Amino acid sequence: MAADPPGPAGGSVAAAAVALAAALAELAARKSGRPDEEARAAALRTRAVSLAAADARTYAEVLGAEGDARREALDRSSTILREIAAAAIEVSTLAAPLAVEGKPALRADAAASVELADAARRISERLVEANE
Repeated sequence: MAADPPGPAGGSVAAAAVALAAALAELAARKSGRPDEEARAAALRTRAVSLAAADARTYAEVLGAEGDARREALDRSSTILREIAAAAIEVSTLAAPLAVEGKPALRADAAASVELADAARRISERLVEANE
């Protein structure tokens, strides 16, 4: 990310944060005996990793485009960023009950999942605004 020329940036970081938040939720769900939530968190983790790669590709397109092609690349980037935000909302919604009702030793981890996912959502939304 700190390379020159720039590589993946904020959107990919947000997606990675969603993947980490989903992993925490997956752990909390597994240890709390909630297999449905565990499976959903695992699916969201996988999706977020895919979105990080997609964001890196679209960001590279934006950097290499000019004029109308740049506008189109920004639109594609915003689509990916909205998907990252949606995944973040799902992770947060999944983890929130685990932070209250899950295995006591992992409630703080579930709460961390919520906070991390919420931060990723805010980042993604801010990046969409920047693309407009």
